[in-house]
Amino acid sequence: MSTGRPLRPVGRQERGAVSQEHARGIRRGRSPLHVLVGLGVLVLLALGGLACRSPLIPLPTGKVASPTVEPVPSPSAVPTVPPSPRSQNDVLAACPPAEQAQAMRSDYLPAWETLPLWACYDLDLELQEEGRAYAGRARITVLNRTGSPLDELVLRLYPNAPVIYGGKVSLEAVTVDGQPVEPEIFLSDGTAVRLPLSEPLLPDASARVVARFRGQVPTDFGSDEVYGIFNRTSDGPVVTLANWYPLLAAWADGKWYAEPVIGEGDAVVSEVGLYRVRVAVPAGWSLVATGSIVEQRQADGYTFYEMVSGPVREFTVVASPAYTPREERVGGVRLVHWGLEAGETAWDEALDVARGSVSVFEERFGPYPYAELEVAAIPMRNAAGVEYPGLALIGAELYTSDRGRSFLPVAVAHEVAHQWWYGVVGNDVIRAPWQDEALTTYSSLLYFEAERPATFARLIKAYEREVEKFEEEANISTAIAQPLRAFKGRSEAYGIVVYLKGALFFHELRQRLGDDLFFQALRAYYARYQYRIAPAEALLDIFEEACGCSLDEVYREWGVK
Repeated sequence: MSTGRPLRPVGRQERGAVSQEHARGIRRGRSPLHVLVGLGVLVLLALGGLACRSPLIPLPTGKVASPTVEPVPSPSAVPTVPPSPRSQNDVLAACPPAEQAQAMRSDYLPAWETLPLWACYDLDLELQEEGRAYAGRARITVLNRTGSPLDELVLRLYPNAPVIYGGKVSLEAVTVDGQPVEPEIFLSDGTAVRLPLSEPLLPDASARVVARFRGQVPTDFGSDEVYGIFNRTSDGPVVTLANWYPLLAAWADGKWYAEPVIGEGDAVVSEVGLYRVRVAVPAGWSLVATGSIVEQRQADGYTFYEMVSGPVREFTVVASPAYTPREERVGGVRLVHWGLEAGETAWDEALDVARGSVSVFEERFGPYPYAELEVAAIPMRNAAGVEYPGLALIGAELYTSDRGRSFLPVAVAHEVAHQWWYGVVGNDVIRAPWQDEALTTYSSLLYFEAERPATFARLIKAYEREVEKFEEEANISTAIAQPLRAFKGRSEAYGIVVYLKGALFFHELRQRLGDDLFFQALRAYYARYQYRIAPAEALLDIFEEACGCSLDEVYREWGVK
């Protein structure tokens, strides 16, 4: 470390180890939902000079036995076999590039024929019972990019997870290429279904899945184990629907990548697809979502929206009659903030931070390729923010108190940074959560370095103090590169090790390489792995490429290799 006492290095023997006793954590979410709620306390200490931990966030208590940590296969960074123009054209015919381009900045249109596309999602969504339920239909054109014949397809139904989501979604009728298929649920939490195929789907061939489905949305969270990303609040109401439709599972090590949802961190690893989505909401409601609206009309007490996405990993919808938008442009991006009345005095600040973040990140990493970026306040629990493609969700409570207002800029900058690290460049958030979370946390600090240098310095020192204190007291591994399941039930450790120590690792790397090489490497990483799932080693290798040197010593010291 460059300042303060050095942090304890992590030796080879410690990596991946978990002590038999550790502090129990409340389930906090993504900040991954991104910016773990618990980190808000640390930021408040840095920004507001608080003398002790704030009661705003409950702290973990008690001891529990550690879980067994097993390796999880990671999706490959590139398709095993490049698709032929014909099969790629099946996906592009279902989601025509001329339509999809409406969601992209004209200067940054992708080469559609060479995108690593796995699917076109043609979706219909109708909110019912004022958002307590919904009906949907999916027409999914799936491309076999695995290099092997497939006897089955696997779809994820994330809302069924009792943790993080806490809702219900069920498939009512499914066909594959016109033939009826009986879905087989095969995970204990009901979040994955197997679709057996009557004939193998050959490599580089496509299949068309058609499914009718229904969902039930909990009101006012319904559980202490959720984030609020699949939720309807009585006040507003505000309806938030993350992963509301059947989503094609990722592919890793010769099989579909599907495991039960863990109550910490992120749940979704997904390949890039294209979306055409039609949404019906009650008249008078605003729609906030991934992608861009290309058509809007009213009839029969509903407002009907048609949307397209460009290449994205998932498609999230938020709807409410209570939103007020504020809009401006930053470069070629339409930036919209959606605020709820209770936090009106903070709307301008959130929009200002989002605007400044986009400018800083474009300069440092590369262009944001989509035409729009929306920031929306939503009621949340156990999380301060969550990122989705083209959409940053921010906990409404951050707008309504002095302590929340202190953390609001950090949450907004963090979620905007995720548009680069997770959105455009993907990674395996189950096996290597540090890859996006640590980099995103440090990226958000770059906004403060550019706009509020004194705050940047205070945050670095606060993170150093907190990590040092944790490492002195904790009888656990503090290697940054641990899988998500190593932190099950240990949210505080997850936040400090992955977010804070992970951010300090990138700060140390920057000091060793110098600004020119450090940011050259990040720009190369962003350009090389756009719309792909990048292996964790790719991020490490690219810094060594930039400097023409070995960084193994520093990687081992920080526990990332």
